[in-house]
Amino acid sequence: MNLSKMLATKPRFKLRKTPEFSSDNLLKQEFNPKSPNQVWTTDFTYISIGNKRHVYLCAILDLYSRKCIAWKLSHKIDLN
Repeated sequence: MNLSKMLATKPRFKLRKTPEFSSDNLLKQEFNPKSPNQVWTTDFTYISIGNKRHVYLCAILDLYSRKCIAWKLSHKIDLN
């Protein structure tokens, strides 16, 4: 039938380069600061507002009080 031979070898993947930017883990899993405004955190998420439409929400939280310090909605995930 002249079928080609099937190989049973694993594919090889190229190693990724180390990232150009790296930072130290300053928080070290300590999520309960002793006073306000020591540790802020941020999160980006998207909210569906209709058929194939959504907006992006960026929220900044203070980990001491767990309150939202600032937030912004945008149609694009950018700096504006």
